[in-house]
Amino acid sequence: MVAGGGRQVVRAGTRTAAERSAFHPPASPAASVGSPQGTPGAFPSPGGSTPSFSFDIKRWTKVEKITGVATLLLFISLFLPWFTYNIGFGYGSVSVDGLGHGWMYLVLLVCLGILGYLVVRAGFGEMPFKLPMPVSSCC
Repeated sequence: MVAGGGRQVVRAGTRTAAERSAFHPPASPAASVGSPQGTPGAFPSPGGSTPSFSFDIKRWTKVEKITGVATLLLFISLFLPWFTYNIGFGYGSVSVDGLGHGWMYLVLLVCLGILGYLVVRAGFGEMPFKLPMPVSSCC
């Protein structure tokens, strides 16, 4: 409130220099040049840096390669015609693909999950997240 009963209108995004410096203290010249803090205003990632993504199929084990090929074949086959019925008398035919009923959408989601896991596994030397089971390279 302003003296005299009037209201003070503050527009969004307008702050004085003192208010801005309270939120963002000025960076010293030493902080921006070669310091471990990095650039002013940049937030460090929690828990360290994540490894970079570099797709390399050589990271897959033999079992993962077989699983990847089989899953890719199943994924492709879900969209191909599985059954075809010729109506006859020149009326044409009817075909049903692998997604002919609702339960096969569950198979589609599982295929996408497996393929996604394999892409992440081939892309990172160390997984960027913890799995509920150990990732072994026994085979």
